Amino acid sequence: LMARWPLFIIADYFMGPCSSSSVRFLSHLHTDHIKGLTAHYQGMIYTSENTRTLLLQRFNFKPSCIVSLEEHVSVSIVLENRSSTLVTPIPAHHCPGSVMFLFEGETYGAILYTGDCRYTSQMKDYPSLQRVLGRVDKLILDTTFCDPQWIFPSKLDSVKQII
Repeated sequence: LMARWPLFIIADYFMGPCSSSSVRFLSHLHTDHIKGLTAHYQGMIYTSENTRTLLLQRFNFKPSCIVSLEEHVSVSIVLENRSSTLVTPIPAHHCPGSVMFLFEGETYGAILYTGDCRYTSQMKDYPSLQRVLGRVDKLILDTTFCDPQWIFPSKLDSVKQII
């Protein structure tokens, strides 16, 4: 899975060259989203607090290279090309620590990258989504299982099966 735009925003993609100035965003820690990520990665990774904790347990990264972002809090981040983007992590309800990323910038508008997400009715009331309602310039969906052949149980039914 890869999400890359011409403005140096790279989410859930760790293949290819990177340097200490590389900046990546990680929506969650499932293997299809960290393909190519190794302990030798030298750049910065921005993610949720839960995903940061899991990353540090799984890889021997310097803790200063993995930055946790608070959900619904917008932060300006300098990218590899020295431009900056306003990024807001939004709960994705896919797994613990999963987030969508809302990127905003003067030259490209608003880009919502969903990663893997599970829609819940409470999402329509998130202030971070309300703020850009009707003005998202690009919506980037992870459509890995967007096919009628895939039928998944509800979250409640999944929890019941585990318990």
